[in-house]
This record gives sequence, structure tokens and C-alpha cells, in this order.
Amino acid sequence: MIQKSKRIMRLNFLIIIPVLSLILGTSCNTPPKDKSVLENIEALKESIAAQGNISKEEEDALKVLFSLTMDDGLQSPQFEDVKNLVTIPFQVVEQAVVFPGCSGDNVALNKCAGEKIGELLSKEFSTAVAEKNKWSGEQKIFLEFKLGLDGSATNVKIEPSNTEMENEIQRIFSSKFPTVKVGEAQGVKVGVLYEMPIVFEIK
Repeated sequence: MIQKSKRIMRLNFLIIIPVLSLILGTSCNTPPKDKSVLENIEALKESIAAQGNISKEEEDALKVLFSLTMDDGLQSPQFEDVKNLVTIPFQVVEQAVVFPGCSGDNVALNKCAGEKIGELLSKEFSTAVAEKNKWSGEQKIFLEFKLGLDGSATNVKIEPSNTEMENEIQRIFSSKFPTVKVGEAQGVKVGVLYEMPIVFEIK
């Protein structure tokens, strides 16, 4: 769901309006389930058996899977090895990330986080980038990024894919992202995966 903001940030010669009151919903971004979990596990077992061994990257991926699925996973030695690789979706993390000026339960904190991210993009998005790429009218994107254990926002991806826009958002996040209190699961600090719809109106 997307709720349009009443604020309009005037930036140089353009008007760029990222939606500020972002409601971080899940109904529109749940991937289709082509296979059951058991079918995927069976396929993984067969793949490992056929290969005979696994790489360090594959070993880390299995440790991440273990950490996310076992009751004591985040308390296990395996988690310590891959804690910087583990990300929990913002919708299910036990303690949501706390942005400056935000308070309340997880629902309130996630809504406030969306608003803060929208405000940041509205304030810092370069009009020169928009002009260079001749963007105009309404630009709808689906933004994904990882908020790490150190509070940094990385791995920016958008759909539909647009390298220039991804780079601009990553530039903003790298230099202007606020200091936050990172998320927690099972009493352990974890990286959090954010996904949200954004509408840019460029005039």
C-alpha cells in the first residue's frame, strides 16, 4: 500500500516527490511459491551429493540457513561466522530498527522508518541525475536494501532495474543515512532487509 504525502520538496529546477509516508506492506511483494520447502531441501541435498563438496561461499550460505531456521541458530557458533551475512526481513525481525525520532511498537517503528527514508531521498536526490537521464512524470520503483550491523545501508536494488537510480540512492545512503539502533532477533543484533514501494514524481 502507498499513501501519498502532502509534502513537496522543491529541488532546484525539478520537483521530485518520493512518497514520504511509506507503509511497508507485504501483500504486494510476496514471491510466488513454486516449490515447497521440503522440495527445495531435497533438491539441495541432491545437489550437494552430486557435487561431492561445497565451496566456502556455499558453506557460509548453509550456516546462514541454519542460523535462520534452528531455535538456537543465532546463539550458535555458526552464526558468529556469518553474522554479517544474515539479514532478517523487516516484517518479522523481533526488534525493529529504531530511526532517530521514531518510537512505539514494531509496526509504528517500521512506518516511521519508511517516512524517514522517504524524507531522506526527497531532500538529497540529485536533480542533475534526473535531468541527465531525462526522467519525467511518475517513476514507480520497488526499493530493496540491507541495513547492516554497523547501521550502514548497502546492497541497494530497485525494480525495474535502473543502475543510475540505484547508484544515486546508494550515494545518498552512504553519505547521509542517519545513525540508527539496529534490529535484533533472539536477543542478538542482526542485519535487516528492507523492501518498500516508492513513487517519484518528476516535473
